[in-house]
Amino acid sequence: MARPLVSPRGPVADVGALEAQGADGSRAR
Repeated sequence: MARPLVSPRGPVADVGALEAQGADGSRAR
């Protein structure tokens, strides 16, 4: 899961994936 933040689908897509797992920890927002 070492995909870049800037993906062809858009940064939000990757951030959403990380957010779903809580790996990013920005779910508190």
